[in-house]
Amino acid sequence: MVVVDLDYWGPFFEYLAFTRQLEVEAGGVRHVLYGNDWRRFPVDTWLDLMNEREHSGGTGPPPASLLRPPPLDRVRFAAAVRSALRDLNRPDRLAASPLMGASLAAAPGGPSAERLRVNLEDAVACLGDDPKGEQLRAVLQRTFVRAAPTQEAAAAVLGMPFSTYRRYLAKALEQVTDLLWAVEIGEVRLPGAIGQRLGTD
Repeated sequence: MVVVDLDYWGPFFEYLAFTRQLEVEAGGVRHVLYGNDWRRFPVDTWLDLMNEREHSGGTGPPPASLLRPPPLDRVRFAAAVRSALRDLNRPDRLAASPLMGASLAAAPGGPSAERLRVNLEDAVACLGDDPKGEQLRAVLQRTFVRAAPTQEAAAAVLGMPFSTYRRYLAKALEQVTDLLWAVEIGEVRLPGAIGQRLGTD
């Protein structure tokens, strides 16, 4: 929301835990933009805070303890996807992934390593929907989901020369990262009954 009467509107937005995002002067008038990054401060958490403030009269920015980590940029997101795929079958390590602050891990009770794992696996499965993507899906399955002991072993199971396997792996990682990024920024949704598998929707 953009306001010009800061003395009037400022306390209202501070009560709502909205913060100043931008200030611009135009025509000799200062315009102040108040808003909230819902990626860091989800609606459910905000509603809980509003309920608390109705009783306490509190005001000001949301407490840091309620904020999710800052969203990842594209480069850090890609690195986090690769790391999370390596940790796919290690729940303790997956729970420490930077992706736990992403929408890919969001669940009704808060960030969930299980939700993150399911979304990663569903994204891998989606590669097989493309007629040319079946081999890419198979490479990711054998490397991360039902992982062979080594990449050399994965290539052998798939009946591929190791150089071909490595080429397919690089392409598959690129495509699954592109898909997950599109999901993260809200451009697409992963198909499949993710919520039913987790019993949350």
